[in-house]
Amino acid sequence: MHKILLAAAVAVSSIGQSGYAAPFLNVEFGPGNSATESGFTNVTAAGGPVVTSAGNVTVALTNAPTGSQRDRGVLSDSGAFTYADLYDDFVRSDGGNTLTVALSGAGILPGTSYVVTLYGFDPQGTGSATGSTVVSNVQGYKQTGGASFGTITYAVVNGNPGASAPTANEQYSITTTLNSGAGGLLSVDITPVSSTSGYTSAILNAIQVSQVTMVPEPTALGLLTVGGLAVLRRRRRQA
Repeated sequence: MHKILLAAAVAVSSIGQSGYAAPFLNVEFGPGNSATESGFTNVTAAGGPVVTSAGNVTVALTNAPTGSQRDRGVLSDSGAFTYADLYDDFVRSDGGNTLTVALSGAGILPGTSYVVTLYGFDPQGTGSATGSTVVSNVQGYKQTGGASFGTITYAVVNGNPGASAPTANEQYSITTTLNSGAGGLLSVDITPVSSTSGYTSAILNAIQVSQVTMVPEPTALGLLTVGGLAVLRRRRRQA
């Protein structure tokens, strides 16, 4: 009996696939008096605690001075795009500095895998460009002390997103899986990589975090069911 249960359990653990639930942390960055996207909690450049279903999470920002937070107020929801308030607001670093966002507290478990989504877009990030010059900005992402995991590129013209205005909620976002440290810390560095007009700010509109979970495949669930039925039959014979 135990061998059957063990075989079924091994099957579930080996055949299961990783997945993740809805984000438990949804933070939008910007001035405290700006419109906040539905379902998100506003956090200013000063950082602070956020209450989540997983426990309190402390959000800390490095190289994001108070004067760097913005509410551009130039985007509008349209069709499938409903994140205008999210992309209008942001905090930023200045002078080419790396912007770091760090999450800690009871809501971030030590040595745990999390799916992290970051949003990076300034609707008026034109730097020194004027007129009809198209400005292309690129910023890179990496786990603090770790490897890079991608970039976001966006373009604006004369302080207007124009054709680059987002048409989908995830258009200027990047998602990756990161492991928290032994002390329960998740930290990401955002660095301005290049700009065609000398725009030297790293932008952070929002961050979302979900915990990775194991989801067994239907085949694994079937094996577990077969194992359970076999145990029941054996008990009936012995009764």
